[in-house]
This record gives sequence, structure tokens and C-alpha cells, in this order.
Amino acid sequence: MRYCRFMCVRCRQAEAPEPLGLCAPCAMHTRIEIVEGLRRLAGYLAAWAAFEDWLRERRLA
Repeated sequence: MRYCRFMCVRCRQAEAPEPLGLCAPCAMHTRIEIVEGLRRLAGYLAAWAAFEDWLRERRLA
């Protein structure tokens, strides 16, 4: 493996010119993973909100 001063912190194979320390492909994959994680979190929180509504309708909460 070739040593470079600014290597990608994710793949450790490519130069990483951006301030986060990621090469272009890893930056794109990381952003996609973040967006997917936020979608999953939104779904999780929506399910809890629906459960609270269900409890409220039945006067259980």
C-alpha cells in the first residue's frame, strides 16, 4: 500500500482531499448511509408516535 499524507479514513486506499478525510467514492457512500439511517430513524419515531396515538385512543396512556 502506498503511503499518502491524506489517505481516506474509510477505505485507506485513495487520497482524500476533502476536509472530512474521505475520498470521493467513500464520501458518496457515507452520505448515502447517513440518509438511509435518517430514514430508518424517522420510520422508527413515526411508529412510536402511532403507538402513542393508539394508546391515547384507547385511554391507556
